[in-house]
Amino acid sequence: GTPAPTARATATVAKSGPRATIEPTAGPPGVFVSVTGAGWPAGAAIVIAGASAASAPYASLAAGTDGSFSARFRLEKAPDGSDLKVGRFDLVVRSGGTEVTLPFLVEVRRPLPPPPGG
Repeated sequence: GTPAPTARATATVAKSGPRATIEPTAGPPGVFVSVTGAGWPAGAAIVIAGASAASAPYASLAAGTDGSFSARFRLEKAPDGSDLKVGRFDLVVRSGGTEVTLPFLVEVRRPLPPPPGG
């Protein structure tokens, strides 16, 4: 008979290539973020860094045999060591010639509550 629709769907997913997501997608400087990916070459060396090529990576790791990876790190400073500016900040997941951009929204650092007895 006809092939099952799920087989076609699986093939489509496999062809979609490397992808990555960031969680959360917004937060103040110093927030811990998790970057996960799928569809990368097995064992590929993956670097997560700022959008500028010269930046020191936030994380570097290898994709698993199934092409997935997961990294968790603190997003506190810009790649050049300066404070993160409020607004959009792009992280880039790189491996070989492949790049996936992950936009992140830097929020205002939440002020600490005033000390008691003020």
